[in-house]
Amino acid sequence: MTEPAELSSVDDIGQNTGSLFERILSGVRRQPVKKSQAAQSKERLLEIRTERLRESLREKEREVERLRGALEALEEGMLLVNADGEVMMMNTAARDLVGGEDEYRLGELSRTVRAMQSNQSVGEVVPNDAPQRVQFHDRVLALRLASVSSAQGRSLGTLVVIRDVSSEQVSKRLRTHFVTAISHELRTPMQSIKGAADLLEAQLMNDPQAVQMVELLTHNVDVLDRMVVEMLDLAEMGAGTFKLMKGPVELEALLSSVVRSMMPEVQRGKLEIKLMLRDVARLNLVADETRLRWAIGHLLRNGIQYTEPEGCIWVAAGIDDLDSYAVAIDVVDTGVGIADEDLPHVFERFYRGSAVSESGRKIDPRGLGQGLFIAREVAAAHGGGLTAHSSVGKGSSFTLTLPLD
Repeated sequence: MTEPAELSSVDDIGQNTGSLFERILSGVRRQPVKKSQAAQSKERLLEIRTERLRESLREKEREVERLRGALEALEEGMLLVNADGEVMMMNTAARDLVGGEDEYRLGELSRTVRAMQSNQSVGEVVPNDAPQRVQFHDRVLALRLASVSSAQGRSLGTLVVIRDVSSEQVSKRLRTHFVTAISHELRTPMQSIKGAADLLEAQLMNDPQAVQMVELLTHNVDVLDRMVVEMLDLAEMGAGTFKLMKGPVELEALLSSVVRSMMPEVQRGKLEIKLMLRDVARLNLVADETRLRWAIGHLLRNGIQYTEPEGCIWVAAGIDDLDSYAVAIDVVDTGVGIADEDLPHVFERFYRGSAVSESGRKIDPRGLGQGLFIAREVAAAHGGGLTAHSSVGKGSSFTLTLPLD
């Protein structure tokens, strides 16, 4: 049975119509949709912001790379750890010293750093006062910490600087041993020379020239004896066994005595010395008089040695202007001064700087360069301090502070 013609005709028209609609719809889809000007501006702004963000990220990456390069170039080991002690950054020097991150995290060194972290204050970069030395396997390491935070105060972690001081420790022990040994060896012949000089002085009373020579001999023996005792003190300071023998001290009498004992050197140097005191009634201390006498004597002798003829030295004492419970002793001279490169090191043990007079003459007084070191250590042992200020060609000033109580 055949289908009606009119039905077949309708199907053809429907198919043709469907194809036509599909072509029209496809053309419409291919036509671009016109955007408003506001939408175009917004899209362009987003593209600019995206590009700026990409550039900012690239710059941050470059900064991190520069930082890593700088850390890798340092000889000291550098660690950046978070509050939990986890390593966020470690340079090659640190890996050479402590091993990898796992060895550090599981070792004693990590516990030491965390203990030091607990005492850190918050700041942009806050270093601790002095490096802490720790034994790590067969090495002695010096650790210094710095709490690092952003400009907004957000903590970024703790920077740990590690330095191998094993050779320094060995050298320090050898120096201490040498000083102790040589000092003890010198004391016996020194005492023999002093005893013989006393006998000679008693037998040569009728010969003024001989008496003068014996007195010179005795004086130099006393100088050497004082140096030997000070070397023993140096050894005690290096070994950490330096102790004070405290008692009541009248500072006025002590300073007057020290100045009088220096008068022969002052006169030989053609210098003028002045002693000035204020708040005299309060200048009473509980201190080790012998060690304090040595400390002040070193400061005064330093001024004498580095001051040209016709110069002047002032010794002044009184209540500290910055602390009413402390005494300040100032030793000021008009000497050649201390060079800028030497000033930070003048209190170091055995350090000898270079000093030149206005005429170009090099000043090189005899001695071991331990006087200012001893003076500072004595001040610190009493709970005080010693500071220095100087200007080349104009002189130097040293201020020794001691607590009244």
